[in-house]
Amino acid sequence: MIDRSIGTAMFGSDQGTGSVMRLIPLAVALAAGAPSLAAQDTVLVRALERHRHPVSLEDGRLVGSGGALLVRDGAAARFVALGEEHGIAQIPVFAAAWFAALVPHGYSRLAVEVGPQAGRLLDSLAGHGMAALAEFQRAHPPGFPFFVLREEAGLLVAVRQALPAAREVTWGVDYDILGDRYLLDRLERSAPAGPARDSVRAVRELADAGLIRAVQEGNPGHIFLFSAPDEPFARVRAALRPAAGSDADHAIATMQETAAINRLFVTGRNWESNHRRVALIKRWFMRHYRAAQAGGDSAPRVMVKLGANHLYRGLNQARQHDVGALLAQLAESEGGSSFHLFVVGAPGGRRAQFQPQRMTYEPLPTSGFPGDPFAGLLYEDSWTLFDLRPLRPILHDNRRLTVPPALFDLVFNFDAMLVVAGAEPSVPLDGVLEALHALR
Repeated sequence: MIDRSIGTAMFGSDQGTGSVMRLIPLAVALAAGAPSLAAQDTVLVRALERHRHPVSLEDGRLVGSGGALLVRDGAAARFVALGEEHGIAQIPVFAAAWFAALVPHGYSRLAVEVGPQAGRLLDSLAGHGMAALAEFQRAHPPGFPFFVLREEAGLLVAVRQALPAAREVTWGVDYDILGDRYLLDRLERSAPAGPARDSVRAVRELADAGLIRAVQEGNPGHIFLFSAPDEPFARVRAALRPAAGSDADHAIATMQETAAINRLFVTGRNWESNHRRVALIKRWFMRHYRAAQAGGDSAPRVMVKLGANHLYRGLNQARQHDVGALLAQLAESEGGSSFHLFVVGAPGGRRAQFQPQRMTYEPLPTSGFPGDPFAGLLYEDSWTLFDLRPLRPILHDNRRLTVPPALFDLVFNFDAMLVVAGAEPSVPLDGVLEALHALR
């Protein structure tokens, strides 16, 4: 049986905490609430009209009053949280422009939705340009989730170019669904010849066989880190005996925790899976953060780009206090603030979604836009930024308004919403999916 939910989890909208599918109830609820809002009065619409701004990109720069707002308020914050609808080509291009504009204000890190080892590797490859990113992923199909897409890979190159002398720019803060594709190979090559290397090789061959079966059957559920029990990782650890805190120790731990999270998911224990993953994301972020402080950066300024549900200020739609809540509270505890931006495609746009049966990407309609009362207020000739913060006292204090709970969720969890007109699907890097299909 083909498990489509696993394919969605891997390559387009993850398994609950960052999924664009989690945004659909928000859009439906707001659309359903539109008649009651319109019937009561126009206070909400008038507030939205007053606090909407055009945003455009020109030669890699943000322009328009919305662009100025994003730079000004991002510069005033300790962290900017870019919560996105995955698979839209323009979003990483926008993220690169926003990051470049924030570098003069002290921003120096980009946190993304991969594991820490993948983050370091991608950061290093990005320093050598797009060709290096594509070459590595062709050699290790199916590549890294999200960064197998051309525009996402371009973001990594752009942030590296914005800080060419930096030791490290990209932080991986998530689990690593495909970590076995390169971590086991590295562990095998670094293992002493003899029984230790043979043990690692045996586990790598098991993982390779799982990927081949997944491709042949069109079912990502056979991929190693979705199906592996704990025993293979214990075997590798016993063979290598890595020092605590070493690269090998962290590599094994990343794979082991990824498999544990996914075992909960595939057995229907979704809340527990999400909770464990969220805890991991927050731990990885804080390890990076404290390491940067130990390295002399007392107050690291970070852009965090993840699926939107990860970056709620409060309890998200997966009923988790995710890393967005951590960012808000950490910044406030240190006397600062965080700026949370929700970025979605406008109606009629398209996004890239992984199709597990054919192991490829297909264009699907964007689905995160919340509908009314925003739909009639979009600019025709630019993207539209809605500053949501002025709506908070209106929604909280005006008891005459009967507002859908989903609108409260949006306004009180994000500071602004950027609606991308003409959204187009991201496209894979040349040759990576072909290398995956060759495994058939």
